Amino acid sequence: MFIVLYNVLGAVFRGMGDPKTPLLTVVIACAVNVTGDLLLVAMLHMGAAGAALATVAAQGVSVLVSLRILRKKTLPFAFSKACICFDLHIIAKELRLGMPVALQELFVGVSFLVIQMMVNSSDVVPSAGVGVAEKVCAFVMLVPSAYMQSMSAFAAQNMGAGYPARAKKALRFSIGTALAAGGAMLCLPMFRGDALASVFSGDAAVVAAAHSY
Repeated sequence: MFIVLYNVLGAVFRGMGDPKTPLLTVVIACAVNVTGDLLLVAMLHMGAAGAALATVAAQGVSVLVSLRILRKKTLPFAFSKACICFDLHIIAKELRLGMPVALQELFVGVSFLVIQMMVNSSDVVPSAGVGVAEKVCAFVMLVPSAYMQSMSAFAAQNMGAGYPARAKKALRFSIGTALAAGGAMLCLPMFRGDALASVFSGDAAVVAAAHSY
């Protein structure tokens, strides 16, 4: 629920032409998450439960901060409780526009879950190697994920303002720069995957398994 709320609030800020506030709330959430992990896992030895609690707490803080900032802003449109209603036409349009991205996230998440289930039934080293490799994958996916979020907001704003040519021009530039960034990110794990894996683990066997993955 916190992730859904954060994404909705982030979309509102970006729709208002403010991409900095969602970035700020993510930075705050990351700081809370890291601090919570150090406190609950490293100091209080709560293990996985502590890590989970720190993550959920960080997400909750990001939502609360977003709501507090939003309440202080002057919205470019009137908004009240009467605005919260179910319009089937708008819901259908939102589903049509959002379903491809939702399915993409679902398929990727399920595939990694299946892989993790298969690996967990094997030895400790392969299991740890997959865990490290998935962290590296998350790092590599930061670039296309950032492009996806920024371009969706930029294109939507320009289409709404009646500038489709500008949206298409931005799309061409983003495809070119994303390909360049993607090429660099491809070479990094392909040829120096061991260096990336070693950031997350000092065990040579785990690093080798992650590099193989």
